[in-house]
Amino acid sequence: MFRVSCIQLKSNNNIQYNLNRTTMLINKAIKQKTDFIITPEVSSHFSHNKNELLKVCTSMKKDIYLNGIKKLAKKYKKWILIGSLIIKVSRNKLVNRSILVDKRGKIKSFYDKIN
Repeated sequence: MFRVSCIQLKSNNNIQYNLNRTTMLINKAIKQKTDFIITPEVSSHFSHNKNELLKVCTSMKKDIYLNGIKKLAKKYKKWILIGSLIIKVSRNKLVNRSILVDKRGKIKSFYDKIN
């Protein structure tokens, strides 16, 4: 049997808090012998204020939340789909990006959501 866990959390504007909460829920899913984990939209940081997002959000390479998820995927040898993160792609441009992390902690694929 293949088990999928859909993590549900209410993200706020504190990235470290959201990562800690996600980590706790992933650990719970691992204990339930899940094979594939999915997180919700805007998992790492939620804000309606674009100026705040432009100050806080970074590239995928520097993103604290993404790097934390990559470590968990590698540690537990599980695929994790991040529903989306707000990623800064230029000085004034953000994207809502869904990211698939493989069991080695490597980004397998990503998609910038249009709507």
